[in-house]
Amino acid sequence: MLEQRFGQPHVAKACVYSLVEGANISSSDRQGLLNLLTVQEPCTRLAIHERSLWNEHDKLAKMSRRLPVALQVKWRDED
Repeated sequence: MLEQRFGQPHVAKACVYSLVEGANISSSDRQGLLNLLTVQEPCTRLAIHERSLWNEHDKLAKMSRRLPVALQVKWRDED
């Protein structure tokens, strides 16, 4: 599907990488949180059909550890 839409399946990999490997965000870094949300939605939509990119639980755990502690707790409690 990605290849049909964008011709470059590596775009989805780059999106997931940016979500997982970015810097940690402090609770006072509103711009950092906004940037993460701005990137997260289109990247998730782009990568949703590439399940192999999300199969590793470790990737989601890494992404959640980037969040401020209070948001990590909320994330954990939703699970």
